[in-house]
Amino acid sequence: MEGGGVGDGSAILVSEKQTMQNLNDRLAQYLERVRTLEAANAKLEEQIRTWGLSRTKITTHDVSAHQAVIDDLRSKILATAAANLEITLQIDNVKLAADDFKVKFESELGLRQYVEADIAGLRRMIGELSMTKSDLELQLEGVREEIAYLKKNHEEEKLSYRAQLTGQIQVEVDAAPALDLNVVISEIREQYESLVAKSRRDVEAWFKTKTDAMQQELKSSTDFLQTSSLELKDGQNSLRTLELELQALMAMKLSLEGNLEETEARYSAQLVSLQAMVTGLETQLVKLRADTEHMTQEYQALLNIKVRLEMEIAEYRRLLEGGDTGSYTSESSVVIESPGFSTNTVGSIETETIDETSSAPTVMVTKKVVTVVQELVDGVVVSSSTSSSTVQEEDVSSLPILGGEEERCSPLPE
Repeated sequence: MEGGGVGDGSAILVSEKQTMQNLNDRLAQYLERVRTLEAANAKLEEQIRTWGLSRTKITTHDVSAHQAVIDDLRSKILATAAANLEITLQIDNVKLAADDFKVKFESELGLRQYVEADIAGLRRMIGELSMTKSDLELQLEGVREEIAYLKKNHEEEKLSYRAQLTGQIQVEVDAAPALDLNVVISEIREQYESLVAKSRRDVEAWFKTKTDAMQQELKSSTDFLQTSSLELKDGQNSLRTLELELQALMAMKLSLEGNLEETEARYSAQLVSLQAMVTGLETQLVKLRADTEHMTQEYQALLNIKVRLEMEIAEYRRLLEGGDTGSYTSESSVVIESPGFSTNTVGSIETETIDETSSAPTVMVTKKVVTVVQELVDGVVVSSSTSSSTVQEEDVSSLPILGGEEERCSPLPE
């Protein structure tokens, strides 16, 4: 009995020594690995910092250079915009002046047409007056011929009466006293002469009145025609001057529009180039942000590993200080989201129990996974379900802390 007790005690001591030695070896390896990871982490942080500084420096240099070009081009664009505005104002002024000249041209053209119509009317009036003058002259000639014919007829009748009076025929008639033919003829001649004189005076007065009126009208028409001709010449000269000014303004307008189109085309091309440059810089910036986020994620993953390792080291120290037999419990949480559903693994509990009553340490690993499935509609939880599972494993080749290291560093199974 005593021998058995001593043998059991010796076996326990040997087992404890081997366990401690193995534990110390594993702790040394673990600490070495921690130092290696810390060195790698520091090196990675330094690389990230160096890369970020270099990228930031290059990007800042490029952006500053492009910023100078952009500022220069922006100032040129503003100056060109001001010049374009001034050209637009000039074009508007030219259009207004052209409209004014057009209105003046139309008014002058209307006045010219009115004057030409008046001239045509005066010419027609002159023609009518000429025809009236010709008719009056013909009438005067007819009156003169009629007067000559009356004079001739009067002379012939007078001669005939004289011949009859001077004849040798004597006729005695018991009648009233004979009339004095000379007196009758004289009276008739006086009546005819007075009638002819009156007709002549009336015709001459009428002809003189008509001739004076026609001459007055002709003189006034001639004066008006001369005045209208002078005004027409002045209007034609003004029209030619306005047409020349209009042509010059139209040529200036076309030239300014050509300059404006050329300027717009040139600066449009420059704006397209700058836009392409800005797009390239934005693409580089997006890529830089993506790379930075990727490096940040890697850094966060390494930081998580570091924290987990520190927690395991603390737990390992606690186990060393607490005794030979203990347990280790780790918890993690994983959330998997999909549209309308949210799967939340609330806890994955690993409990490792070390049994050292036998000759070789035996590690019993108990895993309990609790999964909560929630259905979300517009951010509101509609339904929820919970499930749990427990798995026990036996591991005799590793201690609790170091044996599950790779498994704890990897994500939980979905």
